[in-house]
Amino acid sequence: MMSAEFTCADPIAADRRRLEILDTYQILGTPAEVAFDRVAHLSADVFGVPLTAVTFMGQDEQWFKACVGADRRSAPRGATFCQALFVEDAPDLLVVPDTAADHRFRDLAVVRDAPHLRFYAGAPLISPEGVRIGTLCLYDVAPRADLSARERVTLQRLAEQVMSELHLRRTLLQQDRERQRYAALMASAMDGMMILDAAGTVTDWNAAAEAILGYTRLEAVGRDLTALMVPPELHGTHRAALTRVLETQDFRQQRVDVPALRRGGARFPAEFTVAPFDVAGATFFAVSVRDLTDVHHARDALTASHQLLRTVVDSVPEAIYVKDTARRYTLINAAGAAQIGRPSEDILGRTDDELFPPQTAAQARQREEALFRGGGRVSYEVTDAVADGSHRTYWSTKMPLPGLDGQIGGLVGVSIDVTQRYLAEHLVRTHNDLLTRRVERAQLEILARCCSSRDA
Repeated sequence: MMSAEFTCADPIAADRRRLEILDTYQILGTPAEVAFDRVAHLSADVFGVPLTAVTFMGQDEQWFKACVGADRRSAPRGATFCQALFVEDAPDLLVVPDTAADHRFRDLAVVRDAPHLRFYAGAPLISPEGVRIGTLCLYDVAPRADLSARERVTLQRLAEQVMSELHLRRTLLQQDRERQRYAALMASAMDGMMILDAAGTVTDWNAAAEAILGYTRLEAVGRDLTALMVPPELHGTHRAALTRVLETQDFRQQRVDVPALRRGGARFPAEFTVAPFDVAGATFFAVSVRDLTDVHHARDALTASHQLLRTVVDSVPEAIYVKDTARRYTLINAAGAAQIGRPSEDILGRTDDELFPPQTAAQARQREEALFRGGGRVSYEVTDAVADGSHRTYWSTKMPLPGLDGQIGGLVGVSIDVTQRYLAEHLVRTHNDLLTRRVERAQLEILARCCSSRDA
């Protein structure tokens, strides 16, 4: 039966594919291994030949993985018998009873010169994809009769045994790589990582878990996680959750914030992430635990900072507010809410279009859109109608608020109600005018009396 690469229209592409499959076995250039030596020795005994080899065909060289009767590691690909099994229309098994009489091989160095090989039989090593990656070879220094049908079957079965050993070797290598990746993941994780069986018993425990919880891996493995680190009042809830996963087969990842216990009984806030998984029909749980102590401290400090900021902002008589780029209010202080005439919770998330008359909202929108385009600070005086129908005059300043990406993320505005100031200024001017007129009238009256007295 022809293998896949020999029926391909592009032999270069076919050989490239063959080399890719061969590379998955990671076999070229590796030292001798007992499993392959055993098949080579068995082949020599079964067929009574002095030389046998297990080989793999690289791009330019034939690599000898096992060799009986000679000490050879490689040979140029074009100077080998086995190359004939890697060409188009190659046979399922190649037997050359007398190499010196075969025009394809009589000029090879190994035929003309030492070791003067005169007999060759080779069976291809065929991958599950149907691709030839190597050969099991028989050699003799004297011509031999062609192999019988039974001998041919035996040689092919021995070649299949080589592939079985190769598959096993690749599987073991893959498992070893998986173990190494698993170990690296566990060792490098900053969160505590642990593996539980279906009963909730710890089967693995990383260094971060040791640091967070205070138990070494040897102390933790084999113990019930619930009893080890879950507060007593949560034991029932924890065990019920594991049971529910097993009963419902709900293998979705779950995350929960609950208190946990360190060695010695000290409590700390923790985040647990639980991911059930199945191995050969058995359920396990991958559990990560993160110490949230610093997070809670930072959150409490941030909350206190926000409360302080809110207190300061609300104590300011000027209106202070923040809007996003959609012009929605995201913060407003008590003075600002009073100016608008609504509680702050009724203002947040809304725009001026929802809070002010159309003309007032349109003017604000034009100014703010220009600010977003230009990115500069703007100040202006405006007289607006307010909720009670009266008009107030404000001196407003707006400036862009940078976002986390460095782009404009919104604006900060401050509005000072100058209505009373303007009224006071008007009143002062009115009084000044009245006083001036009175002074001028008094001066005229005095002047008139003086003139009357002089005339008399």
